[in-house]
Amino acid sequence: MWNMWQTLYPGDAVSLQGAVRDMMNSLFRCDFSVLKLYAGTSNLSTSVIFGWKTNKVICSEPLCNAYKRDEVGLVMSDVCEKCQPKSIKDLERECRKYRVIVIKDVRVLDVGVLVPLVRDPSLNLQVIQLFRDPRAVHNSRLKSKLALVKESIQMLRSKKQMDQFKRLLLPSSRSTRAESYVASAIELICDNWLNDMLLVANAPEWLKRNYIRVRYEDLVLYPVEELQRLYRFSNLTSFPKSRGLMHRRGEEGRPATESHCRRGGRSRNKEAQHQVFLATFPHRSQEVPHR
Repeated sequence: MWNMWQTLYPGDAVSLQGAVRDMMNSLFRCDFSVLKLYAGTSNLSTSVIFGWKTNKVICSEPLCNAYKRDEVGLVMSDVCEKCQPKSIKDLERECRKYRVIVIKDVRVLDVGVLVPLVRDPSLNLQVIQLFRDPRAVHNSRLKSKLALVKESIQMLRSKKQMDQFKRLLLPSSRSTRAESYVASAIELICDNWLNDMLLVANAPEWLKRNYIRVRYEDLVLYPVEELQRLYRFSNLTSFPKSRGLMHRRGEEGRPATESHCRRGGRSRNKEAQHQVFLATFPHRSQEVPHR
């Protein structure tokens, strides 16, 4: 999706949602020819895939011998970068061998645009939406502020009350402008989150059955429980290697959580802020049936 947004700049974020949905529709069907529209070349290879250096399929046998296909764990970019580019046709053939296809995307600003895909019985699409404390999202985006300038401008273009952002056009240093764009975009991100929550709350049961909300903070603090919840939602069965990884992650996360409770005022305040955020985005585990 990154390539598409960069190619279609300065199109606004709302107008690009249809293109995002169409691309996802093609990718879920293992049809990567759609990338020709945005890659700047018709000679496609695995190296044009955004984030290919952390893509398990691209970095695993038979496309590359960096990892075994059944190996469970983190994919390291410094290991994958040694893989030679393969034809996009090879990737399509490998893609069709998998029963479950997962696409991570941060540019679906409106869950509603995915409804036609959810209704398509040939896809059997399920949506897992990840929420995170907006302050953490903002800090993360600031670290990559220069790379996100165009994306932030595209988001701001979709804002109807553009006069609210006239101050962003005032002369200033490049770094200051970048921070202003990124900071203003987070407001729109939060608005879209709220709209998504309202949409799902009033959605028919068939949509609720195929949607689940996950909080990043819960995933960090309780990885075993949260991942088990996702397995149940997706009607998938975990196997020993994945369960082992989940338990190791859980053991790594819990001591830090307990130390927050034992420390002084500042840490307790952080814990309180976390609880406020949790109350803002309540669990839907009781509302979404496990299939």
